Amino acid sequence: MVAIAVDEGMDPGFTVHLPANVTEERGRTTYGAFTVSNSWPRKTGEARDLYLDQFTGETLDEQDAHALGAVSYGMDVLVSTHMGTQMGLLSRSLMTGLCVLALASVASALAMFLRRRRPGSLGLPRRPADVTLPRRLAAVGLAAGVAFPQWGVSALAVLALDRWVVRRVPRLRAAFGQR
Repeated sequence: MVAIAVDEGMDPGFTVHLPANVTEERGRTTYGAFTVSNSWPRKTGEARDLYLDQFTGETLDEQDAHALGAVSYGMDVLVSTHMGTQMGLLSRSLMTGLCVLALASVASALAMFLRRRRPGSLGLPRRPADVTLPRRLAAVGLAAGVAFPQWGVSALAVLALDRWVVRRVPRLRAAFGQR
């Protein structure tokens, strides 16, 4: 199968998947085919699958990236770009730069937190004893909770924790900077 795949022009690094035969309850067997695929990482245009008969090695069918459909093709282009293979050195450099920027953002956030926090506290700012939520902010929060239900449940859990636990336990009030 490897020799046939090389003769068919498959790119080096392809993967050969073994056939799966299925036997029905009535005893009828359907024979599978070897599948030869260009593995990741690769450009979308290099995507190619060969289906080879398991007994004769004859090419039964061939599929390239254009047979995936528009949505799958677009997703494949995005994944290949993300992996740095679609546009060569350009996409690899862009993705590496974005990764370095993300790491720098995390490092600078940690540095700012350590420099600005009050000694002996969690670093949270003091908050007034009576907190009221402006109507506009409440409306935005409600809309976000409807659009993103998981966020809405998380926000309600944090508000409930603040109202019924943090405000009632003196040690927690001191730790979170309440008066």
